[in-house]
Amino acid sequence: MATNGHNGLVKQNSKSTAIVEVNSLREDNQHVNPADHYGVTSDYSINVDSNNTIYSNEYIESKYTYEMNHCEVDHQAQRVEIVPRKYQYNFRTQRQVQRTGVMLVGWAGNNGSTFTGATIANRDKITWMRKEGEQFPNYYGSLTQSTTIRIGSDNEGKEVHIPFNTILPMLHPNDIVIGGWDINSANLYEAMKRAYVFDYELQEKLKPKMAELKPLPSIYYPDFIAANQEDRADNLIPKGTKQQDLEHIRNDIRTFKKNNNLDKVIVLWTANTERYVDVILTELLTRITYKTNDSEQYQSFEPVLSILSYLLKAPVVPPGTPVINALFKQHRCITNILSACAGIAMDTDMLLEHKTNLPKPMKLQF
Repeated sequence: MATNGHNGLVKQNSKSTAIVEVNSLREDNQHVNPADHYGVTSDYSINVDSNNTIYSNEYIESKYTYEMNHCEVDHQAQRVEIVPRKYQYNFRTQRQVQRTGVMLVGWAGNNGSTFTGATIANRDKITWMRKEGEQFPNYYGSLTQSTTIRIGSDNEGKEVHIPFNTILPMLHPNDIVIGGWDINSANLYEAMKRAYVFDYELQEKLKPKMAELKPLPSIYYPDFIAANQEDRADNLIPKGTKQQDLEHIRNDIRTFKKNNNLDKVIVLWTANTERYVDVILTELLTRITYKTNDSEQYQSFEPVLSILSYLLKAPVVPPGTPVINALFKQHRCITNILSACAGIAMDTDMLLEHKTNLPKPMKLQF
C-alpha cells in the first residue's frame, strides 16, 4: 500500500504529541464529541487513490490544476471583467527526510537556550515536579506537531482530520541537531538559568546535557548590536576584515555539517526560534520541486521561500507578492500548498456534501 513516506523510509525517533483524537473530548475521556469528527494519530499512513498521484520509493508526485481569476478593471466604464483561468502544475516531493542541523545566531540568548532545552526535554522525555504535580514535555502550540488538517468526510458525513506533520514526510523536531554562535561564552546551562524560563527542577535535570553545549565565537559589530550587550561580549572571533569574518563563519558551518554528518544546515537568527515551523518547513521545501506546461525541468519554489515568509515578522518576498498578517490565511496558504503536493483536494469550507445531494463523482482527467 502506498503511503505518505513515514513508514519504512525514515526512522522517526518519537511520535507527535499532538492531541488529534478529536472524536473524543480528551485523551482520557471517551465521551462522544458533539462535533462528531474523526481524528487519527501520527502513526497512521496516508494514501491518495488517484491517477494524478504517483508514489515511488523516492518521490510523491502529483498533478494539480491551479484555478484563479484574472481581473481587468475599467475605471472609465466602471466595470470589472473577470476571466477564470486554469494552470497545470506537477509537484514532486522527495520522500526521504534529510538529516538536518540548525545553527542559531545568538545561541546563548533567551530564545536559543529555551529552544535547545525544550528540544532536549522532549527528546529525552524529561519530567519534573511542580505544585500541580508531575509535568511532561510536549510540543503544544507547534503548527507542525500540534495542529491538524481537515482532509474530507467519510461515508457517514463525519469530518476526517489528520495531524499536520503526516500530510507529507516531515522532519521531527527531536531529530534536529542544534549548534550556533554567541558573543557571550556562557554554556547553555548558564544561559538557560539566566533566561528565567524553565522551572528550577527542569533546569537541574537538563544541566548535564546543557552544560556540555557552548556557543562558537561570534562576530561583534557594535553598530548592529544593542549597547547593553557590550559587557557580555567575551566570545569573539579574531578581529579581521569583513571578508575574513565571512570565511570564518562559512568554515564554522562546514565543520558543523561534517562533524554531525548532516545533509542540510539551516542558519536562524534566534528571534525566529520561538516556532519550530521555520526549521521543519524549510527542510521540507528543499525537497519539493515543480514543473508546468511551460517547463521541462523541475524547479524549486522562489529562492526566498516566500511560503515561509508568510510566518515571519519581516517577510522577504518577490516584488508584488501579497503580505498577509492574518494567521488563518497564513495557515490556509501552507496547508493548501502541501495538500496540492500530496494530491489531496483543497478544503474550501463550502461543505456542499452537507448542503446538497452530491452527484456521482466525476472522473479526473489531465
